[in-house]
Amino acid sequence: MPFVLYAAIAAGEAAAADDVVLVAETDGAMRVLDATLRVSDGAAADRTATLRDAVEGGGNALSDAFDCATTGRKEQTGATAEVAAGGTLVLYRSHDAIAGELLVTLVREA
Repeated sequence: MPFVLYAAIAAGEAAAADDVVLVAETDGAMRVLDATLRVSDGAAADRTATLRDAVEGGGNALSDAFDCATTGRKEQTGATAEVAAGGTLVLYRSHDAIAGELLVTLVREA
């Protein structure tokens, strides 16, 4: 049964790339079915946000690199991706000024 994870993403103050940890350690394998990011603030050229399975931009990309050059709704268009059991789900921001709301649709893997 799919479920939706919601996160309000606040702007940071470091003026640097950072991670917003959504799930520190999954209790089982999960598949990312869809992701939508609504950018409300911090948009600028060359800024992106990407779901990943490790902090500091490491690991595997679990979503498209959302283009945060403008505010508004950013939609996942790529294939689904899996987060391993015990894995991490983070939103890696190329700049911590990016703020908004994130919806991630997930399903537990058997």
